[in-house]
Amino acid sequence: MASIQKRKNKNGTSHWRAVVRIKGYPTVCNHFERKQEAEDWAADIERQIKLGKFKFVQHKQQHTFAQLIDRYVSDGALQHIRSAEDVMHHLNYWKARLGDDALVHLTPDLIGQERQYLVDTPTSKNLERSPAKVNRYVSSLSALLSYAVRLRWIDENPCFNLTKLKENSGRDRVLSEDEISRLLTSCLQSKSPYLYCIVLMSLTTGARLRYWKLGYCPETFWRDRSSWGLSEKPNARGLIAKLWLPQGIVIPTLLDGNVTKIKIRRPDPHKQQEKKFQKYVVVSGSMEFPTVYGDLSKPILIMESELDAMLTFKAINEICCVIALGGAQKKPDLELHQHLKQSPRILLALDFDEGGMKGNLFWRSIYPQLLFWPVPEGKGPGDAIKLGLDLRRWIEAGLKAIKL
Repeated sequence: MASIQKRKNKNGTSHWRAVVRIKGYPTVCNHFERKQEAEDWAADIERQIKLGKFKFVQHKQQHTFAQLIDRYVSDGALQHIRSAEDVMHHLNYWKARLGDDALVHLTPDLIGQERQYLVDTPTSKNLERSPAKVNRYVSSLSALLSYAVRLRWIDENPCFNLTKLKENSGRDRVLSEDEISRLLTSCLQSKSPYLYCIVLMSLTTGARLRYWKLGYCPETFWRDRSSWGLSEKPNARGLIAKLWLPQGIVIPTLLDGNVTKIKIRRPDPHKQQEKKFQKYVVVSGSMEFPTVYGDLSKPILIMESELDAMLTFKAINEICCVIALGGAQKKPDLELHQHLKQSPRILLALDFDEGGMKGNLFWRSIYPQLLFWPVPEGKGPGDAIKLGLDLRRWIEAGLKAIKL
């Protein structure tokens, strides 16, 4: 049974003490400012004890907020956070405000009151805190309390019931036409053959390179094959082979949202260090089939490089489907072959070199409706764009030539 008693504090105020005693179980007590809160708490504790859900050990361990921060830091949790200094600054603030409070007393109402106090209180430089800054403080607090849940010091994170403050929209910085011109001119002077194309692609897609899931590997790595879900295999010396991930632009191929192939375009400086330089490296375990951009029911443009195909597709996506073979000598798989047989209009735009000419002979022998349509200037689309080629007009001209 539970008993509710009124007690006086030393400062003259009063509180209510709730004591729950059930035969065969330890006594549980707590203190509240209002009698109704004490009665509600006692009824809830009685129900949990009878159902076997009450955690007596956790109730006795009244961990404080300051103890949680010390444990959080000593366990090295901050080592995995990029902005560790900012987070520690936030936690020091919360420690000054809540350090002596027991974790079980941290409620959504209390956190909400503390957040409002943070909003209303100026900084040490007498400046107002923006909603975004306040949200960062609460985010650091929420991560800390989630850690307390994992330690089983509390049952749930009280921050989860808070709604984020509305943040002001960030300042948009748009390059002027003169800045874009100077940027592209500098890219043209770069030794990297694809810097100009990638920057141009970024500008034409609103700087959304994530649209293509492109990445960059800053240095060469050797990884255990098992860490990538690949079976072990011996190398030329009979030792267990490692997975080679060279430095360069990472170009993934996705099918139904799943990565099926990873190709890395390596920077040219390595060319001086190897007898047989591999400009493109397909990561072991990748599936070898062409990459399709767009709807195969539309006229089809076939190219070698994925980067060239991405750049071209953004210019003609509503009128043409683009296929990247991944190499001049690559062949279509069975499914793609069936689509190509039924397509009335196919443009073949392999690089204008020896490999592209050999590939042209194969493709024309299999698909008689195909038209070989290399770029009018340069080796490939990347070179042609640098020379001023309008990709869309080039493709539209090719489609008209097929009709003729």
